[in-house]
Amino acid sequence: RWQTVAPGRTTEYEDYFKNLEIPARRKTAEQSNMLGQWRFRLRFGGAVNQYLMLRPMASYAEQDEGGTKGLGQILGAAEYKKMNDQFPKGAILQDEAYLIRYRPDLSITPQTNTAEQK
Repeated sequence: RWQTVAPGRTTEYEDYFKNLEIPARRKTAEQSNMLGQWRFRLRFGGAVNQYLMLRPMASYAEQDEGGTKGLGQILGAAEYKKMNDQFPKGAILQDEAYLIRYRPDLSITPQTNTAEQK
């Protein structure tokens, strides 16, 4: 997921994740079955205020089911709404989501020994 933040709003955007969402995810990590989530701010290339968020999934079935158990399901609707209401409105100018599949046969990672495969 690529998110472009409005100029001058990066501090608000980052504070939301550092102070609200990340602690909530840590608190509920065991219940969410989530493999992890990483958020990066691009420093070189791309837009200055652009962030990349990666969330690995174990299978396509996870996507079909709507992903792992979300924060809203774990925290409850009222608590989740309270947290989302604190998100800085208008901070995100653009939000793009992609589903990318890892293909080991097309990867530059070391391949297993063919003798082991037989």
